[in-house]
Amino acid sequence: MRGTRGPLRRPQRHRPSLTPWLALFLSPIVALLLLLSHAGSLWLDRGAAHPKGAAILPGLTVEAASSLRGPLVITSIRSNSPATGRGVAVGDAVLAIDGEPIFSLDQARRSLQKDKAGTVALRILHGRELREVRLAL
Repeated sequence: MRGTRGPLRRPQRHRPSLTPWLALFLSPIVALLLLLSHAGSLWLDRGAAHPKGAAILPGLTVEAASSLRGPLVITSIRSNSPATGRGVAVGDAVLAIDGEPIFSLDQARRSLQKDKAGTVALRILHGRELREVRLAL
């Protein structure tokens, strides 16, 4: 009788997919590699991951002053940037960009995005001296 029904088959067991587990394990590694890559460093330099300071001006890093509506303060200057030859120093306050008063990093970003001339005019308070500095974007 056994031969008339055909061979006995083992029931197949369902194997769970490894794809969700691999994605869960590999996503933090991929994110870290992206941040360490050239594209990640460009993203970081644009200030996306810097809530306080940003490199939005050419060769300069600025940070919002501690007061609520205070100026932006220059926190670092790249050594070979055009700003070093123009007498800009760490601690100087950026009061205006292209004649428009600036009180926040967002305002500065918007002002620079509107600029189509290729140069930017900064009104800077250096000590007690107010000066106008033009920088190429």
